[in-house]
Amino acid sequence: MAIVKHYRHTETGHEYSFRFEKHGETWKVFCLKHPPNPHKGSSVVTHIFSDGRLCITHPPQSAEQAAAAAFRWMHGYSTFVLSGKFPNDACRAVVPDYNDAPEWNSG
Repeated sequence: MAIVKHYRHTETGHEYSFRFEKHGETWKVFCLKHPPNPHKGSSVVTHIFSDGRLCITHPPQSAEQAAAAAFRWMHGYSTFVLSGKFPNDACRAVVPDYNDAPEWNSG
């Protein structure tokens, strides 16, 4: 099962698209659209692999966790684009349309 979602970062206006794929008991998150990287850098710096998969330390066990990971990465990447530094601080991700989207709960 794969779900595609489109988001706009509220602070910067950057547009993002993500594909969420369920693989067994975990989810993989791929970024299909994001702002260009003006600073270059490897996946160690940007936390995104060349295939678009996000580098997530603990694979999400639910769609909600996958969406939260995407939101966290989106915030970090937008910060990186503007400053050249990817924040590594803790945060809480609130996903605005998660509970209203029936496709998250199907399959």
